[in-house]
Amino acid sequence: MMDKIKNSLKEIFSESFMKNARRFGIFAIFYTIAFIAFFGTAKYTFPFIIAFIIALSLQPLTKLLNEKLKLSNGITALIASLLVYAIFFTILTFISFKVVSEAKQLLSLLTTLNINDVTQLVKDWMSRFDVYFKYIDPDFLNKNSGQITDIVKNIMEMVGKVLNGLLSFAASLPLWIAIMVIVMISTYFFTRDMGTIREKMFGILSDKGQQRFLNVWDEGIKMFARTVKSYALIYFITFLETFIGFFFVLKIKYAVILSVVAFVVDIIPVLGAGAIYWPLIIIYAILGNYKTAIGLMMLYVFVVVVRNVIEPKLVSTSLGIHPVLLLAAIFVGLMTFGASGIIYLILMIVSYKIFNKTKPKPHPQPQIQEDTNI
Repeated sequence: MMDKIKNSLKEIFSESFMKNARRFGIFAIFYTIAFIAFFGTAKYTFPFIIAFIIALSLQPLTKLLNEKLKLSNGITALIASLLVYAIFFTILTFISFKVVSEAKQLLSLLTTLNINDVTQLVKDWMSRFDVYFKYIDPDFLNKNSGQITDIVKNIMEMVGKVLNGLLSFAASLPLWIAIMVIVMISTYFFTRDMGTIREKMFGILSDKGQQRFLNVWDEGIKMFARTVKSYALIYFITFLETFIGFFFVLKIKYAVILSVVAFVVDIIPVLGAGAIYWPLIIIYAILGNYKTAIGLMMLYVFVVVVRNVIEPKLVSTSLGIHPVLLLAAIFVGLMTFGASGIIYLILMIVSYKIFNKTKPKPHPQPQIQEDTNI
């Protein structure tokens, strides 16, 4: 039966297509196993993965220190690790100071609000639509009143989940501190022993396998760096657009904290920058500041349009993938398994591209020339 199927396929498709399809099928099986194994254990190994990535990025610095200062690997690893974490914590402290200072002002403003005044303000705002309600069929309003109630309940549940998430984060703060300490210590040891780790890894490979591994590694690092730069540029543009629009154009208070929050939620696929824009639009509309509400809506449309224009182009260029194929992977992954499906398909396409790009080329067979003198 299988032989008949193979023969039928050979009659329809070319030999090169069948070879590539078989090659991709084998790759997809091993890739899926590796993907499940990696992400299934990531919650236990991610501190060490982060530390290893940081240690890899520190190798040029440690090499420079070794050449210039003639120090041991342990000393150069310690200097490089302390330097990178000093820069990281300095930036984090500055951002945290600005966010906390504006958060204090925002909380002090919220504590001065009278809930009765806010309720009356909402009622007054809703009463403006009474003139339109009389033209709406009462049966339609009765049928959809339940849906309106459900929407309000969902909003309240969402607020409750956010508050519970903040409480959970506060409760898990000691765990995150412990993880940070583990990452810092592991970074030092990985940086110090990177040469030994490389030797042990190469020791299990043949000369051909070592060369193939180096080719895949170099190509993967280049593609990863280009992708990180692309997304960093995309998120920075979103932050810059939000900050300029809030601070300079719309003159909104707490522009720094709102821009930082918009930057953070923009990284989360489920939320996006709209998680900041739409509540602000609703609040300013209720307060009667329609000019600012319309300005926020226009700014949000501008941010979304710019994001949708530059993201496929930048990411597809950095990955070397056609934009249509990238959009198809995002859509199919989102419709099947959500965010994990997107990651799975995009990584599969990228990995297979690297796998094909670095495969050894067949050596041309030497042609035997006939002796014409015979």
